[in-house]
Amino acid sequence: MPKMHANVIHEILTAMKFMVGRLSIDDAALVIALDGRPLPAPPKVVELIAALGERAGDVRSKEALIARLWPQGYADDATLWQTIYLARKLLAKTGQATIETLPRRGYRLVAAEQRRPRPWRRFPVAAAAMLLVTSAAAYGVLHRSAPSPLPSNALRAYNLGRYYLHQGTFVSVRHAIAEFRIVVHEAPASALGYADLSEAEVSFAQDSMHGQRAMLARATADANAALRIDPRSVTAQTALAVAAFYAHEPANKVDAAYRRALALDNGSAMTHMYYGQFLLMRGDLRAAYVQLHRATDLDPSLGDANVMLALVAYKLGDPKTAIHYAREGLGFGAPDKLDAFQTLGYAYVAVGQPQSALHAFRQLHDWVPLASAQGIAYVQSHLKARGT
Repeated sequence: MPKMHANVIHEILTAMKFMVGRLSIDDAALVIALDGRPLPAPPKVVELIAALGERAGDVRSKEALIARLWPQGYADDATLWQTIYLARKLLAKTGQATIETLPRRGYRLVAAEQRRPRPWRRFPVAAAAMLLVTSAAAYGVLHRSAPSPLPSNALRAYNLGRYYLHQGTFVSVRHAIAEFRIVVHEAPASALGYADLSEAEVSFAQDSMHGQRAMLARATADANAALRIDPRSVTAQTALAVAAFYAHEPANKVDAAYRRALALDNGSAMTHMYYGQFLLMRGDLRAAYVQLHRATDLDPSLGDANVMLALVAYKLGDPKTAIHYAREGLGFGAPDKLDAFQTLGYAYVAVGQPQSALHAFRQLHDWVPLASAQGIAYVQSHLKARGT
C-alpha cells in the first residue's frame, strides 16, 4: 500500500473520539468505523450518532439535535426523522447499538449490551409459518445477490473506497479511486473493484477541469471489465451510461444504457439519480422529476438528488416543493451549494419570503461570491418593485 494511503488510514483509525461497542466514532472527521473499518455513511448520520454517543445514555431533545446538526437552520422535523431513520439502519447492520425514542423527551443512543431482551409473544401457527417462509425467501434473495468474498486486504480497501466515495468531495473521490485500484489488484477476478472504480472515475471526471476525456475512457474500460466478469453489475452499467453522456454519445444510446441499468436493479438509488440528472440536462423536466423522486425515496440521504429535485420542482412552477427539497439537500450535506442556495433563494422570492431569500443568497458568498451578489440584487430589485 502506498505510504500516502497508509498515513490517511492511520489518521482515520487513530483519531476516534469514543467507542460504542465495537464502533469508533469521530465527530470532527465525520468517521464511523466498525472494528477499524470506516463505514459508508452520510456526514449528518455520523454527526447524529456522535451527538447521541458523546453522552451515551443521555436523552437529547429534538430541538437540541436540530440546533447541533443544522446551526444554519436549513432543517426541520422531517429532516431529523429521516436522519434518525438512516442512522438506525446503519446501526442495525452493525448490531452494536440502537437509537431509542422517548416520547415527549427525545432520543438516546443505547449500546447493544444495555438493551433489555423483549419478551416472547405468542403467534398464531399460520402467522409463524408465514414468517418462516418469508424469512427464508428474503435470505435466499440476499444470499443470491451477495458479492463474492474479497481477500482481507481487498475488503479493507473496498470499505475505505466506499467511505471516501460517499463523502463526495474532489479529494475524497481521488482517495476512493486509489483504494478501488487496490481492490482490482488484490482481487482481479471480482467485478466489485472494477465497477466501483468506474463509478469513482466518472465522479472524478465530472468535477475535473483537466484530463476529463482520459478519465472517462478509463471509467468506460473499467465498467466493461466489470460487466465481462458480472453482466448483472448495475454499478458498472450505470457508470457506463454516465461516461457515455459526458463523452457526448448520442442521447438515445445514453438513455438505453440507463434503462439497461434499471432493468438490472430498479432499486438502485444512484442509477435513478444519474438518470434524472441526464433527463434534467436534456430538458425533460417531468421525466427527470420522476427519476429523482424515486432516488430520494430509495435513499433520502442523497443530497445532490434532493438538490436536483428542488431545481426541477422550481422549473415546473412549484416553489414550495423546491424549498422542501433544497432544504433536505442542504440538510444532508449536498456538495452542490450553488444550485441548492440559488434554488432556495429564488423559490423563497416566489412564495413571498424575501428575507429568507436574502439569507439563502448570502450563504452562497463563501462558495460563489458573484452568484451571491446577483441573487441579493435580484431580491432587492423585487422589493423595490413592490415598494417595500
